[in-house]
Amino acid sequence: MGLLTKEIEVTLNSRNIEHYANLGYEIPKYYNKNSCTWRVKRNTKIIVKIEDVPKFTNYLVDVQCDNENCANVLHMPYQRYNYHLKNGKYYCQKCAMAIYNSGENNPSWNPNLTDKERITGRHFPEYKDFVKRVLARDHYTCKCCGHSSTNLEVHHLNGYNWFTEGRTDETNAITLCENCHASFHSIYGQGNNTKDQFEEWIGKSIEILDKFDGKLPIGRNVICYETLETYDSPVDVENKTGILSQRIIDCCNKRDYTINGHRSRVITANGNHYFWLDEYKNMSQKDFDNYFEWCKPIKIKRSGKDLYNSKKVICLTTLEIFDSMSDAARKYENAHMANISRCCKGITKTCGKLPDGTKLKWMYYEDYLTSTASSEVSA
Repeated sequence: MGLLTKEIEVTLNSRNIEHYANLGYEIPKYYNKNSCTWRVKRNTKIIVKIEDVPKFTNYLVDVQCDNENCANVLHMPYQRYNYHLKNGKYYCQKCAMAIYNSGENNPSWNPNLTDKERITGRHFPEYKDFVKRVLARDHYTCKCCGHSSTNLEVHHLNGYNWFTEGRTDETNAITLCENCHASFHSIYGQGNNTKDQFEEWIGKSIEILDKFDGKLPIGRNVICYETLETYDSPVDVENKTGILSQRIIDCCNKRDYTINGHRSRVITANGNHYFWLDEYKNMSQKDFDNYFEWCKPIKIKRSGKDLYNSKKVICLTTLEIFDSMSDAARKYENAHMANISRCCKGITKTCGKLPDGTKLKWMYYEDYLTSTASSEVSA
């Protein structure tokens, strides 16, 4: 168990050639007659042992949870594996929560409370985890009125006070908004409540629980706008694509922030737009139009001039459009931002390659539109 990947293919560059040469790897070189030196051909790849790869790199590796009762196999960036490695062991998120974040190991643990006080006041880690799972299962939506908001609560069908075995049982709970929850208890009172009362109040059977198969999501579902692929959580996106989960969260939350007077927005990850799935399903065409209007570059004032915090670029080879050069560089790892900029300015002709070796040509999207319009007029 643990790290399953034993070897990995790496691309040699000026930053790692010396590192692997010092470890004894044979570096393929050719003799350059013009400079009379031995050089390494660009994009040369070699196979190396995984333990010889720098720990904080984004190469994707296969990892198996070290909990013998789980043995879940995950696909993740090597840096994520090393970041969460503790005492030589790696545990998936669910097992790690159970081992490192429950009971006295939980940061919220209050040693001054008795066990009885914790149960009565619901101040124990397992209960907080139970609430998160019910909310995730119900897609952060009130199952009575269908409203999605931050004022969501978990209602026990058979009362918390008397049905002790169902206190952290997801099949004994459902998500309600604050108003609907208060409405139920205003009729049936607090405590000694039953599932029959709830079904009588809501006027229909609880379909969400009838369809429940025992598999609970560990986070909020995500969808990629361009590919329509859905994911169980931002962590699931990271495991499958290598994009850091925090970047996905920032995309879904439409993060807008200012650092040192410079305003920026997190719009895409690897050139794609990501949404929370429950929000995506409720968006109208007008909502999408407003969102993509919001995505346009921000105009800022600097030295008395109107500038933009980022410029859109287009890959002339694939006709892909990116909100910024950084987004383009994330999509094509062999295309660096500085070189894309040089290409857009006409200093160089290409930057980066497709897997089949086709070279990539770049242009500022604004210049591309202008040149296209000029061509049409000339024609």
